[in-house]
Amino acid sequence: MNMAQRNAAWIFEKHTPETMLRWAETLRYTYFFRAVGGHMNDGDEFKLSLSFSDTQDLQNLFRQMGVEEMPVSGSGCWTSVQGIPVFLSYFKSLLSCSFLGADEKDMYEVSEKDFENAVAFEQLIDAFGWKHRVDHTIETHPQCMTKERIMASRV
Repeated sequence: MNMAQRNAAWIFEKHTPETMLRWAETLRYTYFFRAVGGHMNDGDEFKLSLSFSDTQDLQNLFRQMGVEEMPVSGSGCWTSVQGIPVFLSYFKSLLSCSFLGADEKDMYEVSEKDFENAVAFEQLIDAFGWKHRVDHTIETHPQCMTKERIMASRV
């Protein structure tokens, strides 16, 4: 098995290329992140990042979402934003919003329900007028499964 085949085996271990392409083509601000796995204690997730300028701006984001208590920087919290379960964490000037484990079978896996939650959260971003806050630089992360990376990994 060559490196491209090993890479494809890891990328498509849990979800078919067709499913992942559908996710990538549907989501506008959110990306599927494939877990490193092994002993990294990470899981697959749908993730988006929103920029903020300072603590006051971050507090305003939380207030608009209806989240009363902000987690400590570098840590995170599970919450619900207008009925959508989401894990929120922030560091420096980025607020990360992650969607995983919605079916409660396995917190290290994503399901169609997690995908639906990400789609619904994207609608909130539009409603809140936050499109300008979306940070697309996360596309460069090696675990980020962009449409291009999925297409290139098919063998």
